[in-house]
Amino acid sequence: MLPRGMQIELLAKTQVDFATAAIGNYTRTFAYEASLMEKAALEDDPLLGQPRHNDRDTLGSVLGLPAHDGQIVVPLCLNHLGFWLVSLFGLPSTSGIDPDYEHVFNSGAETIPYRTVEIKVAAEGGDRFMQHTGIIANRMTLELSRAANFQRVTIDTLGRQETKLPTSAGGTPEAPWALARLLAATGVLKIDAVTPADLLSINATYDNKLQGLEFAGSNYVSGYDTDEAATFTGTMRVRFKDFAHYDRAVASTPAALEFLWQTSATRQFSLAAPVVKFERQGVEIRGPGGIEQSFNFRAEQSPSAPTLTATLRNEVPAYA
Repeated sequence: MLPRGMQIELLAKTQVDFATAAIGNYTRTFAYEASLMEKAALEDDPLLGQPRHNDRDTLGSVLGLPAHDGQIVVPLCLNHLGFWLVSLFGLPSTSGIDPDYEHVFNSGAETIPYRTVEIKVAAEGGDRFMQHTGIIANRMTLELSRAANFQRVTIDTLGRQETKLPTSAGGTPEAPWALARLLAATGVLKIDAVTPADLLSINATYDNKLQGLEFAGSNYVSGYDTDEAATFTGTMRVRFKDFAHYDRAVASTPAALEFLWQTSATRQFSLAAPVVKFERQGVEIRGPGGIEQSFNFRAEQSPSAPTLTATLRNEVPAYA
Protein backbone atom coordinates (compact mmCIF):
# COMPACT_ATOMS: atom_id res chain seq x y z
CA MET A 1 0.00 0.00 0.00
CA LEU A 2 1.30 3.42 -0.92
CA PRO A 3 1.70 6.02 1.86
CA ARG A 4 -1.37 8.10 2.67
CA GLY A 5 -2.03 11.31 4.54
CA MET A 6 -4.22 9.53 7.08
CA GLN A 7 -1.11 7.75 8.37
CA ILE A 8 0.65 10.89 9.61
CA GLU A 9 1.16 11.67 13.28
CA LEU A 10 1.83 15.22 14.41
CA LEU A 11 3.84 16.12 17.53
CA ALA A 12 5.02 19.54 18.72
CA LYS A 13 6.85 21.20 21.60
CA THR A 14 8.16 24.66 22.52
CA GLN A 15 11.88 25.27 21.95
CA VAL A 16 14.31 26.97 24.31
CA ASP A 17 15.66 29.08 21.43
CA PHE A 18 15.12 29.51 17.72
CA ALA A 19 17.85 27.19 16.44
CA THR A 20 17.59 24.27 18.89
CA ALA A 21 15.04 21.50 18.45
CA ALA A 22 12.87 20.84 21.49
CA ILE A 23 13.74 17.84 23.65
CA GLY A 24 11.61 15.78 26.01
CA ASN A 25 8.05 14.58 25.59
CA TYR A 26 6.14 16.37 22.84
CA THR A 27 2.40 17.13 22.66
CA ARG A 28 0.32 15.05 20.24
CA THR A 29 -2.24 16.98 18.25
CA PHE A 30 -4.24 16.81 15.01
CA ALA A 31 -4.48 18.56 11.66
CA TYR A 32 -6.48 18.34 8.44
CA GLU A 33 -3.52 19.47 6.34
CA ALA A 34 0.15 20.16 6.99
CA SER A 35 2.33 21.69 4.29
CA LEU A 36 5.38 22.71 6.31
CA MET A 37 8.53 22.49 4.22
CA GLU A 38 11.99 23.88 3.70
CA LYS A 39 12.62 25.09 0.16
CA ALA A 40 15.61 26.30 -1.78
CA ALA A 41 15.34 27.42 -5.39
CA LEU A 42 18.02 26.81 -8.00
CA GLU A 43 19.63 30.07 -9.10
CA ASP A 44 21.73 30.84 -12.16
CA ASP A 45 25.50 30.82 -11.84
CA PRO A 46 26.59 32.64 -15.02
CA LEU A 47 30.33 32.33 -14.52
CA LEU A 48 32.14 33.43 -17.67
CA GLY A 49 34.74 31.29 -19.42
CA GLN A 50 33.32 27.87 -18.39
CA PRO A 51 33.56 24.91 -20.81
CA ARG A 52 30.37 24.79 -22.86
CA HIS A 53 28.72 22.93 -25.70
CA ASN A 54 27.14 26.02 -27.30
CA ASP A 55 26.59 29.71 -26.73
CA ARG A 56 22.81 29.57 -26.15
CA ASP A 57 21.96 27.00 -23.46
CA THR A 58 22.13 27.91 -19.81
CA LEU A 59 25.25 27.10 -17.84
CA GLY A 60 25.54 26.02 -14.18
CA SER A 61 23.17 26.58 -11.26
CA VAL A 62 23.48 26.65 -7.48
CA LEU A 63 21.00 26.21 -4.64
CA GLY A 64 19.77 29.50 -3.21
CA LEU A 65 19.21 30.31 0.43
CA PRO A 66 16.69 28.08 2.23
CA ALA A 67 13.26 29.33 3.25
CA HIS A 68 10.82 27.55 5.53
CA ASP A 69 7.06 28.14 5.59
CA GLY A 70 3.75 26.36 5.15
CA GLN A 71 0.23 25.97 6.45
CA ILE A 72 -1.34 23.84 9.13
CA VAL A 73 -5.12 23.52 8.86
CA VAL A 74 -6.48 22.52 12.25
CA PRO A 75 -9.95 21.89 13.64
CA LEU A 76 -11.58 24.50 15.82
CA CYS A 77 -11.29 22.18 18.78
CA LEU A 78 -11.82 23.72 22.19
CA ASN A 79 -8.90 21.73 23.62
CA HIS A 80 -6.33 21.56 20.82
CA LEU A 81 -6.75 25.05 19.33
CA GLY A 82 -5.09 26.61 22.36
CA PHE A 83 -1.81 24.92 21.47
CA TRP A 84 -1.72 26.83 18.16
CA LEU A 85 -2.94 30.09 19.70
CA VAL A 86 0.23 30.03 21.82
CA SER A 87 2.25 30.05 18.57
CA LEU A 88 0.22 33.04 17.37
CA PHE A 89 -0.18 35.19 20.50
CA GLY A 90 2.15 33.78 23.14
CA LEU A 91 1.15 32.20 26.44
CA PRO A 92 -2.31 32.98 27.81
CA SER A 93 -3.54 34.11 31.19
CA THR A 94 -5.21 31.03 32.69
CA SER A 95 -7.74 30.77 35.50
CA GLY A 96 -10.29 28.27 36.82
CA ILE A 97 -10.32 24.91 38.55
CA ASP A 98 -10.76 21.37 37.32
CA PRO A 99 -12.61 20.64 35.06
CA ASP A 100 -13.36 24.20 33.88
CA TYR A 101 -10.55 26.50 32.80
CA GLU A 102 -10.40 29.81 30.96
CA HIS A 103 -7.42 30.80 28.78
CA VAL A 104 -7.21 34.41 27.57
CA PHE A 105 -4.82 35.21 24.71
CA ASN A 106 -4.08 38.83 23.79
CA SER A 107 -2.66 40.09 20.51
CA GLY A 108 0.36 42.36 20.42
CA ALA A 109 2.82 40.21 22.37
CA GLU A 110 6.47 41.17 21.92
CA THR A 111 7.68 37.58 22.41
CA ILE A 112 6.14 34.57 20.69
CA PRO A 113 7.57 31.08 21.31
CA TYR A 114 9.21 28.94 18.64
CA ARG A 115 8.04 25.35 18.30
CA THR A 116 9.46 22.11 16.94
CA VAL A 117 6.87 20.28 14.87
CA GLU A 118 7.45 16.63 13.97
CA ILE A 119 5.36 14.87 11.34
CA LYS A 120 5.59 11.11 10.91
CA VAL A 121 5.36 10.15 7.25
CA ALA A 122 4.88 6.52 6.25
CA ALA A 123 7.16 5.48 3.41
CA GLU A 124 8.34 2.33 1.68
CA GLY A 125 11.36 1.11 3.58
CA GLY A 126 10.15 2.48 6.91
CA ASP A 127 8.56 5.52 8.52
CA ARG A 128 10.44 8.79 8.51
CA PHE A 129 9.98 11.75 10.85
CA MET A 130 10.09 15.23 9.31
CA GLN A 131 11.33 17.57 12.02
CA HIS A 132 10.60 21.28 11.53
CA THR A 133 12.38 23.64 13.91
CA GLY A 134 11.79 27.31 14.67
CA ILE A 135 8.08 27.13 13.81
CA ILE A 136 6.10 30.26 14.62
CA ALA A 137 2.58 31.27 13.57
CA ASN A 138 2.50 34.27 11.26
CA ARG A 139 -1.19 34.36 10.34
CA MET A 140 -4.50 32.83 11.39
CA THR A 141 -7.43 32.79 8.96
CA LEU A 142 -10.98 31.67 9.59
CA GLU A 143 -14.32 32.02 7.86
CA LEU A 144 -17.71 32.12 9.49
CA SER A 145 -20.68 31.05 7.37
CA ARG A 146 -23.49 28.52 7.30
CA ALA A 147 -21.35 25.56 6.25
CA ALA A 148 -21.37 21.82 6.77
CA ASN A 149 -18.87 19.83 8.83
CA PHE A 150 -16.55 21.05 11.57
CA GLN A 151 -15.05 24.53 11.65
CA ARG A 152 -11.46 24.76 10.42
CA VAL A 153 -8.75 27.30 11.18
CA THR A 154 -5.77 27.91 8.88
CA ILE A 155 -2.42 28.72 10.52
CA ASP A 156 0.30 30.11 8.24
CA THR A 157 3.69 29.35 9.73
CA LEU A 158 7.30 30.37 9.28
CA GLY A 159 10.25 28.30 10.43
CA ARG A 160 13.96 27.63 10.32
CA GLN A 161 14.93 24.15 9.16
CA GLU A 162 13.57 20.78 8.05
CA THR A 163 15.39 17.57 8.98
CA LYS A 164 14.46 14.00 8.04
CA LEU A 165 14.93 11.70 11.03
CA PRO A 166 14.98 7.88 11.03
CA THR A 167 13.30 7.75 14.46
CA SER A 168 11.06 10.09 16.40
CA ALA A 169 12.61 12.79 18.59
CA GLY A 170 9.28 13.40 20.33
CA GLY A 171 9.96 11.28 23.42
CA THR A 172 6.92 9.58 24.96
CA PRO A 173 3.93 11.85 24.36
CA GLU A 174 1.01 11.63 26.72
CA ALA A 175 -2.40 10.72 25.36
CA PRO A 176 -3.77 13.66 23.36
CA TRP A 177 -6.41 15.93 24.81
CA ALA A 178 -9.93 14.85 23.97
CA LEU A 179 -11.30 16.17 20.70
CA ALA A 180 -13.94 18.84 21.27
CA ARG A 181 -14.58 20.07 17.74
CA LEU A 182 -17.27 22.62 16.97
CA LEU A 183 -19.55 22.55 13.94
CA ALA A 184 -19.07 25.42 11.49
CA ALA A 185 -22.79 26.16 11.39
CA THR A 186 -22.85 26.90 15.14
CA GLY A 187 -20.55 29.91 14.85
CA VAL A 188 -22.09 33.35 15.27
CA LEU A 189 -20.91 36.90 14.72
CA LYS A 190 -21.89 39.70 17.05
CA ILE A 191 -21.65 43.38 16.14
CA ASP A 192 -21.90 45.55 19.25
CA ALA A 193 -23.21 42.45 21.08
CA VAL A 194 -26.05 41.94 18.56
CA THR A 195 -26.17 39.06 16.05
CA PRO A 196 -26.98 40.49 12.59
CA ALA A 197 -29.71 38.62 10.75
CA ASP A 198 -28.38 39.60 7.31
CA LEU A 199 -24.87 38.07 7.54
CA LEU A 200 -23.92 35.68 4.73
CA SER A 201 -20.27 35.15 5.57
CA ILE A 202 -17.25 36.80 7.12
CA ASN A 203 -13.60 36.04 6.43
CA ALA A 204 -10.95 37.33 8.82
CA THR A 205 -7.16 37.16 9.18
CA TYR A 206 -4.89 38.03 12.06
CA ASP A 207 -1.41 38.74 10.70
CA ASN A 208 1.65 38.99 12.95
CA LYS A 209 3.61 40.56 10.04
CA LEU A 210 6.74 38.66 11.04
CA GLN A 211 9.99 39.43 9.23
CA GLY A 212 13.03 37.15 9.00
CA LEU A 213 16.22 38.32 10.69
CA GLU A 214 18.82 38.13 7.93
CA PHE A 215 22.05 38.19 9.94
CA ALA A 216 25.34 37.33 8.27
CA GLY A 217 27.17 34.13 9.16
CA SER A 218 24.31 31.64 8.79
CA ASN A 219 22.65 29.92 5.87
CA TYR A 220 19.35 30.19 7.74
CA VAL A 221 17.41 33.14 9.10
CA SER A 222 18.32 33.90 12.71
CA GLY A 223 14.75 34.32 13.93
CA TYR A 224 11.64 36.37 13.19
CA ASP A 225 11.11 39.98 14.17
CA THR A 226 7.88 41.56 15.48
CA ASP A 227 8.77 45.16 14.58
CA GLU A 228 5.89 45.67 12.13
CA ALA A 229 2.41 46.30 13.55
CA ALA A 230 0.16 43.22 13.59
CA THR A 231 -3.26 43.50 11.91
CA PHE A 232 -6.71 41.96 12.08
CA THR A 233 -8.58 42.50 8.82
CA GLY A 234 -11.27 40.84 6.74
CA THR A 235 -14.39 41.04 4.62
CA MET A 236 -18.02 40.79 5.68
CA ARG A 237 -20.67 39.83 3.11
CA VAL A 238 -24.30 40.67 3.91
CA ARG A 239 -27.71 40.50 2.26
CA PHE A 240 -28.79 44.09 1.80
CA LYS A 241 -32.00 45.03 3.62
CA ASP A 242 -31.35 48.57 4.90
CA PHE A 243 -28.58 51.15 5.12
CA ALA A 244 -27.36 50.33 8.63
CA HIS A 245 -23.99 48.84 7.54
CA TYR A 246 -23.59 51.47 4.83
CA ASP A 247 -24.16 54.34 7.27
CA ARG A 248 -21.71 52.83 9.78
CA ALA A 249 -19.01 52.63 7.09
CA VAL A 250 -19.64 56.14 5.77
CA ALA A 251 -19.42 57.61 9.26
CA SER A 252 -16.40 55.39 10.11
CA THR A 253 -18.17 54.54 13.35
CA PRO A 254 -16.23 51.93 15.36
CA ALA A 255 -18.00 48.70 16.22
CA ALA A 256 -17.12 45.78 18.47
CA LEU A 257 -16.91 42.40 16.68
CA GLU A 258 -17.01 39.00 18.34
CA PHE A 259 -16.78 35.57 16.73
CA LEU A 260 -18.28 32.95 19.02
CA TRP A 261 -18.54 29.16 18.96
CA GLN A 262 -19.88 27.39 22.05
CA THR A 263 -21.59 24.33 23.41
CA SER A 264 -22.11 25.76 26.90
CA ALA A 265 -21.00 28.64 29.11
CA THR A 266 -17.89 26.66 30.12
CA ARG A 267 -17.06 25.27 26.66
CA GLN A 268 -16.57 28.02 24.12
CA PHE A 269 -14.17 29.91 21.87
CA SER A 270 -14.50 33.68 21.50
CA LEU A 271 -12.49 35.98 19.26
CA ALA A 272 -13.21 39.60 20.16
CA ALA A 273 -12.09 42.80 18.45
CA PRO A 274 -13.39 45.82 20.42
CA VAL A 275 -12.57 48.51 17.84
CA VAL A 276 -13.41 47.73 14.21
CA LYS A 277 -14.00 50.13 11.34
CA PHE A 278 -15.57 49.28 7.98
CA GLU A 279 -14.53 50.69 4.62
CA ARG A 280 -17.16 52.63 2.69
CA GLN A 281 -18.90 50.48 0.08
CA GLY A 282 -21.81 51.45 -2.15
CA VAL A 283 -24.84 49.40 -3.11
CA GLU A 284 -24.22 47.36 -6.26
CA ILE A 285 -27.19 46.06 -8.25
CA ARG A 286 -26.37 42.93 -10.28
CA GLY A 287 -29.79 41.94 -11.52
CA PRO A 288 -33.41 41.49 -10.50
CA GLY A 289 -32.63 39.28 -7.49
CA GLY A 290 -31.56 40.05 -3.96
CA ILE A 291 -28.85 42.63 -3.32
CA GLU A 292 -25.61 41.78 -1.52
CA GLN A 293 -22.89 44.00 -0.11
CA SER A 294 -19.30 43.29 0.93
CA PHE A 295 -17.49 45.45 3.46
CA ASN A 296 -13.78 45.30 4.20
CA PHE A 297 -12.90 45.94 7.82
CA ARG A 298 -9.87 46.60 9.98
CA ALA A 299 -9.49 46.29 13.74
CA GLU A 300 -7.43 48.60 15.94
CA GLN A 301 -6.16 48.62 19.49
CA SER A 302 -7.53 51.12 21.98
CA PRO A 303 -5.89 52.71 25.04
CA SER A 304 -7.54 50.03 27.18
CA ALA A 305 -7.62 46.89 25.00
CA PRO A 306 -5.52 45.03 22.40
CA THR A 307 -6.67 44.62 18.83
CA LEU A 308 -7.79 41.05 19.45
CA THR A 309 -8.57 38.86 22.45
CA ALA A 310 -9.08 35.10 22.08
CA THR A 311 -10.77 33.29 24.95
CA LEU A 312 -10.91 29.51 25.29
CA ARG A 313 -13.02 27.81 27.95
CA ASN A 314 -12.24 24.12 28.15
CA GLU A 315 -10.90 21.25 30.25
CA VAL A 316 -7.16 21.84 29.59
CA PRO A 317 -5.40 23.08 32.77
CA ALA A 318 -2.43 24.75 31.03
CA TYR A 319 -0.64 25.27 27.71
CA ALA A 320 3.12 25.48 27.27
